[in-house]
Amino acid sequence: MELNRKATLEEEKLLEILIEKSSLPIPKNWKEELLVCLMQDGAMRSLYLFPPKGQVIEGRSMGK
Repeated sequence: MELNRKATLEEEKLLEILIEKSSLPIPKNWKEELLVCLMQDGAMRSLYLFPPKGQVIEGRSMGK
């Protein structure tokens, strides 16, 4: 598995679209400290999201 890294520009654009459509309270500066890691899910290229300060909420997903 790839180590945690900053999201690519393409990944950030997709996340922006998903965040706009969600009702989740997301800080405006989410890009600054967010780290991502590719999931081992075949060729779907799903991402694990690691928010700043370890604020992980179990069982929550965005998009399908």
